[in-house]
Amino acid sequence: MSSPTAAKGWPFWAPTSAEEIERGLDLAALRPGERFVDLGCGDGRVLAAAARRGARVTGIEADPDRAVQARAAVAGFAGAEVIEGDFAELPFEAEVVYAYLSPALLRRLRPRLEGLAPGTRIVAVQYAVEGWQPAAAQGLCRFYRLPAARASPPALSGWEQAAVLLTLAPEQRILVPLYLVASPGRVSVHLEGELATGVDILTGAGSVNSFERVPVDVVFGKAAEGASATGQVIAENAGTAYAATLAVVRTSLRHGQWNVQKEGVATMLAAIAEVAAGRLQVPDLLKSITVNPERLSDG
Repeated sequence: MSSPTAAKGWPFWAPTSAEEIERGLDLAALRPGERFVDLGCGDGRVLAAAARRGARVTGIEADPDRAVQARAAVAGFAGAEVIEGDFAELPFEAEVVYAYLSPALLRRLRPRLEGLAPGTRIVAVQYAVEGWQPAAAQGLCRFYRLPAARASPPALSGWEQAAVLLTLAPEQRILVPLYLVASPGRVSVHLEGELATGVDILTGAGSVNSFERVPVDVVFGKAAEGASATGQVIAENAGTAYAATLAVVRTSLRHGQWNVQKEGVATMLAAIAEVAAGRLQVPDLLKSITVNPERLSDG
């Protein structure tokens, strides 16, 4: 499933916590009688929460089994419906749109969202709609009202990271978003090196009309404890190629994502080779990346 072009099955379903569901509905100020659409509604818990507030709910779900679950979740609510299909290909409109989607999918969906009626309220969970400025944010939820305010455009093209070190949980599929500042023109991204197989990518836009931050979803498949791999993510944009180095270690000890400056790339790659040979443990790996590391996240 490398470089898919539609929403179906990308990247995988992940549940939203009950707390975040209620927070998102509160941010949207969902009212009784309003139309509510959940894009990729999964097991239907968001739909049920909205229906309990009196909304007229519609869920769109590509996975047949999840669609069955969602229909069961809203079976007791009048007018509730779940449509089995790909929301990238189906029409929808509502007073409130709810989307727990990946960064690249949200960016691909943005033109569709911008075509909805002025005043439409949109809740994005976990990830922002790139290029928009939220009207409000709380917890993992970001709230937008159409027409959404534009975010300030970036100034320089290229990857935001020279290199990224990832320590990821073993035996899980994991989404890691990267960000490319693209110039006006076509955008394509691919992986090289050890990461060229077993890793799926989705670029948020095939072309842009102005300087824009484009999200790139990188989804790593399952791998065993201690597995490691390196490679490059290559972006081609408006006649220029940009490369960033990726290094991945699977470990249950510590999970995180670090942005490594250009002058630290050689040190990082040497340390990963030591991990692969069994001569260096993950805690010592992190200590060895000493050339101006910037910790982006640590879970």
